[in-house]
Amino acid sequence: MVEQTESEDESADRRDDRPIGMFSLPQTIALAVLAAVVAVGLTLFFTADEDPGFNDVDIGFLSDMTTHHQGALTLGFDYLPNQNDDVIAHTAREVILAQSQEITTMNNLIGEAGEDAERIENDAVAMEWMGHPVDPTDMPGMASAEELAALSAATGLDADDLFSRMMIAHHAAGAEMAEYAADNGENETVRSFAAKVAKNQRVEIDELNGRRAALGLEPVEPESFSHS
Repeated sequence: MVEQTESEDESADRRDDRPIGMFSLPQTIALAVLAAVVAVGLTLFFTADEDPGFNDVDIGFLSDMTTHHQGALTLGFDYLPNQNDDVIAHTAREVILAQSQEITTMNNLIGEAGEDAERIENDAVAMEWMGHPVDPTDMPGMASAEELAALSAATGLDADDLFSRMMIAHHAAGAEMAEYAADNGENETVRSFAAKVAKNQRVEIDELNGRRAALGLEPVEPESFSHS
């Protein structure tokens, strides 16, 4: 039997020849930019007739979730160069696209909040609005520099394991933050947005755990920081 081998160039071509929806990294970046542009228009449309009132929960959530989402983008971009499983990689791209758009939406809403937003944004304390004041880099679910270095160096199933484990923990913390804002915010647009964020992240946690099981990895059961 003749053993077939695959050159590095052929392997690279195969990785980039994905079905619709399995975008390459450059395509993901381009789509993230487009999603952000679309988000600007949607935010202006849906908030045109809304009550402009914002309480500290609204503003604190928008500011801190923007930082938290940026942490998710970092996880995605650190994993994708060494991606292994196509389904996990697809989830990473979806996270980048969706959360890039949501960051734009949150920045637009912060702009509508005016001077109150500037006061809270510049206080260098995260999550005070929900009774858990921490440094922004220490928000629950945010990966440490050591964890990010390990993710960037991981390959094969180890990369899938690390990324999915870290993203599940990140999503779980983000969902708790969003659920608190949905329950305690004042601005209806922010509350509706927060509820959507929480729902989407809970769904992706289930999807990631489902894929972990298919890959022979143990499910991740993240601890709740707000009920500990």
